[in-house]
Formats: sequence, structure tokens, C-alpha cells
Amino acid sequence: MKGLAKNDPAAATALALEKDGDNLDGHFNQWLDCEPEKALAWMRGLSNPAIRRRLEDLAMTQAIVRDPAAGLEQARQLPPGRSQATHTVEAITALSRQDPAAAQAAAEALPSTHTQQLALAALAGSLASSDPTAAAALVTSLDWELLNRSYPSQWAYRSIDNPSARGGHTGHTGHTGYTGQAAAETTLTQLMSAAPQVTLDALATLATTSEPPSGPFDRWVPLAKAVQKWAAMEPEAASGWLKNQPPGAARDLGIEGLSDWLISGSAEPDYAAALAWAGAASEERQFQFYEKTLSAWKRKDPKGAAATAAVDTLPISTETRNRLLKVINPTNDDPFAK
Repeated sequence: MKGLAKNDPAAATALALEKDGDNLDGHFNQWLDCEPEKALAWMRGLSNPAIRRRLEDLAMTQAIVRDPAAGLEQARQLPPGRSQATHTVEAITALSRQDPAAAQAAAEALPSTHTQQLALAALAGSLASSDPTAAAALVTSLDWELLNRSYPSQWAYRSIDNPSARGGHTGHTGHTGYTGQAAAETTLTQLMSAAPQVTLDALATLATTSEPPSGPFDRWVPLAKAVQKWAAMEPEAASGWLKNQPPGAARDLGIEGLSDWLISGSAEPDYAAALAWAGAASEERQFQFYEKTLSAWKRKDPKGAAATAAVDTLPISTETRNRLLKVINPTNDDPFAK
């Protein structure tokens, strides 16, 4: 089969189809490289709609790899839906490596939909290493709430560096992309790896100027997750950045992220440090952070001796202290005690 694939990719593709799709994508991809028009004509004549759609997606990806700008125009001609969204984002991501300004203009020209947010998020991640300032500007313009929404369909896009990473069996769509929520996570990872302080500064600015209507604040401004990621890479740098933040929403979100890492992300949990950071939070969120840390500490040490001793040293009121001690050792008259 290897020799046939090299000498006659058309025959290899047809044979792969007969063998229940064994490596069909790979052989079709080789055929596209050497005889694109013949490969596309063969694809359009397939009677199995699932296989045809899969190969159409692969053909679009290959077109984008060869010429991102032309591929973007082809994606725009697709019927509205998952495939159009997938390939539009894919093309803008590829275009950003050749012409970032053109890619950003194309993304901003899209309708204000989830697809546009995916495209802008992908663009920010792509620019993180080459132009962190531009990436940070995109961070502040993203509609993180919209980007984080979960959709029942696979609003996904594959890595342009691995366009053939798909399932190889008949009828299997094999997408290796991700939904909006995962796109937000991936974008943050790219940004924090390439330009952590620039990214955090941008998110802090966004946190101080945003007023979410309802729901978790971190869905609008993912600063807590960003700090958590930086703490996992450079804990001292993350702590230093947070110490310089003035009181307010940005510092509270940063404390949330750093505390989460101290409690569950580091190799050895540091509950005492998490309690110390909780004390630097705003009055509105301070008890929440104390309670979260002590609950985790109690799961680690059910007897709670160390946690109780730590609470006794906190600069808090007697009423707050008693409430926190109940978190560690609920009394028998507490209806929620276990």
C-alpha cells in the first residue's frame, strides 16, 4: 500500500475507501497535493454523504494551508453552519502568520457572533509570541462571556499545523478542535506562555472597567485563570505581580487564581499562604476565600488542628472567626454537619 500511495495516490485513495476508510484521509491528502482537481471531482461523486463531508473539510483545510487568503474566501462561500465557522477561523489563524493586519481586519469584519470571537481568540493566541502588545489589545476587546458559552454543536477548528489530525474510519467526523469554552482556555494558555505580564495587565484593565450583568465574573474577565496559569509556571512572578495590584476587582480575581493554585495546583498545597492572600481580598470576597481554603484544608486534614491554629492567628473579628471555626469543626446542632 505504501508503494501504491506514492506512485498512484488516486488508486490508493479508492482502495482505502473500499477497505472501510483505512487511512483514507492520508491518501486523499496526498492526491490533493499532486492532482487537486481530479481529487476534488472524485470526492464530489462519492455516494456516502458522511465521507464526502469529511473529505470536503480536509480539502478546505488543505486549500487554507496552500493559500490562507484564498482559503478564507472559499470559507466565506460555504453555507452558514459549523463547517463555515470552522474553516473561517482556521483561515484567519493561518493568515495571521503571514499578514497579521489582514487577519485582524478579516476577523473584525465578521458578524458579531460566536465565530468572530473564536477567530479573534485564535488571532490573539497566534500573535502572543510575535506581537504581545497587539495580542493584549485583542484580549481587552474579546467578548469573553460570549466566547465561554457552550454550544451543542462542534464549533471547532483544527490546528493548521496538523490538518490531517482526524479520524480515519468511515463515518467518523474525527474533529480535534474545541468548543468556545476550550478556545478561551487555549488562548489564555498561549498568551500566558508568551507574554504573561502584558496579558495580566490587559485583563486587569478589563476587570476594572467591566461590569458583568450577572453570573460568575470570571466568565467575562478570565483573570483568575490567567494568574493560576502563571503561578503554575512562575509562582514568584505571579505573586509579585499580584502584590502590586491596588484593591478592587482585578486584585480579587488574582487572589482567587493564586489561591486556587496554592490549594490544588502546586505540588504541595500551602493552605497558610492561601489564607494570607484571602486576607488581602476585598471585604465582599474575603470570607468566601477563607472558607474555600479551610474546606480544602479540612479534606486534607480532617482533624483540623493546623487549620484551627491558623484561624486563631488571622486578624479578623470574633464573629468571623467563629464562622470559620465551624467550617473546620461543624457543631452537632448544625443541620449541615456531617
